[in-house]
Amino acid sequence: MEEKIYEINERYRDLANPNEDEDEFCRWINKPLDSGIANSGGIRNICRQPNNKIEFLVFVSNSSGRSIAENPWQDQIDLEAGRIKYWGDAKASADREYDEFMGNSWIKRVYRDYYAKNKRDEAPPVLVFEKTESGYVEFRGLCIIEDLKIERFKQGGDIVGNYLVELTVLNTDKIKLEWIHDRVKNNTDRKAPEVWKKWVSEGIVDEYHVWLDKVREASDQKPEGKNRELIEGMRTEFEDKQPGTRLEYLVKELLSNLKGFKNVEVTPTSGDRGVDIRGNIELFNELEMPDIDPKIKFKAQVKNKNLESGIPGKDVSRLASRIKAGEIGLFITTTYFTGPAQEETYSSYPVKLIPGKELSKMLAWSSLTSDFELEEEVIERVKSRSE
Repeated sequence: MEEKIYEINERYRDLANPNEDEDEFCRWINKPLDSGIANSGGIRNICRQPNNKIEFLVFVSNSSGRSIAENPWQDQIDLEAGRIKYWGDAKASADREYDEFMGNSWIKRVYRDYYAKNKRDEAPPVLVFEKTESGYVEFRGLCIIEDLKIERFKQGGDIVGNYLVELTVLNTDKIKLEWIHDRVKNNTDRKAPEVWKKWVSEGIVDEYHVWLDKVREASDQKPEGKNRELIEGMRTEFEDKQPGTRLEYLVKELLSNLKGFKNVEVTPTSGDRGVDIRGNIELFNELEMPDIDPKIKFKAQVKNKNLESGIPGKDVSRLASRIKAGEIGLFITTTYFTGPAQEETYSSYPVKLIPGKELSKMLAWSSLTSDFELEEEVIERVKSRSE
């Protein structure tokens, strides 16, 4: 019998029915178990019977444009950094608090009873999938819970409290279905990935980092679905005689709202010498260290280009030539970076490349957008400042 595995960024058929032979999600997980994941919303669990102990949490994020639990804010999946931020399942409700929704109650129990108490040998792993189109899910990794926060968002005219789960993706490309079944049925991690065993036994977190030493395909850098609509709508909104000018002011607002970014400013249009934005990043912003300067300077280039036009190596080299010792560069674009641009960066330059896919997720995650569209007041503010 062929060994079944889930591999990062691979696509699997999701027919929402464990009785369908072609179903590679519910069926693969549930078939040998007394119970498994339900065909429910974004948060599911796999329990061991008969005591109903949660052995796995399964998070399904949605980027297909179709609703999963009507989550109004987008999850943030950053495999380049090995980090995922995932919203709970609370919705506006007059009769329930945020922690009384089913998925949130499971998260609260798992975090409170195991992760917060550092009971690693009992803590359930978290499996994250992303629904990128109807009828399919893609595996995004084996995770542990790093933190659980209470945040707020707007839903209609209501302010809704919800959990925000911060996850670290462990450094393994694949997991065996045998491990899932063996853990649930026999309470053993014999077939677990080594990174999970190391975390359980020693508390060592071996983080997943993708793309750091290999070239990404253009398709892996372009936004998809609602994210693509966000980028294309933004490009249309800010299209003018000086492409990119208004985008620079939008990126300035975006960076200014990120934790750690300080004194962010757009450079003068004339004589910017390949640098559009500059500012500081505070490395120790939560600590008072009077004898240490916590800031590192950054310089950023912003390119508002058609999604089919890649950024060449010469553009990245131009920014890199402006980076002085002790500074870092950010190259932010609506499109993708060519192979030569990536290769030069990996080998030589202290420049972080942020293609359209990452930019769209940063925007969707920020307070500058609502339902994958820029807020009207943001558009007007950016236009007025760039005139």
